[in-house]
Amino acid sequence: MLIDLFLAPVPFGRTIEQGEHGRFLETIGFGGDMRVATEIVSMPVLPVLRDGRLSLVEG
Repeated sequence: MLIDLFLAPVPFGRTIEQGEHGRFLETIGFGGDMRVATEIVSMPVLPVLRDGRLSLVEG
């Protein structure tokens, strides 16, 4: 469940970085992108798909 990511003893981003694919992304220069992508609640908006179109829900 998603709540497990918040309660995990190891931060979610670190878990991804230490995985096989995370280490690969780091070697090809995408470590910074991976860190941004794994930030939880990093943007105050939520994209929602409605009727085949993406809308933003701001909060």
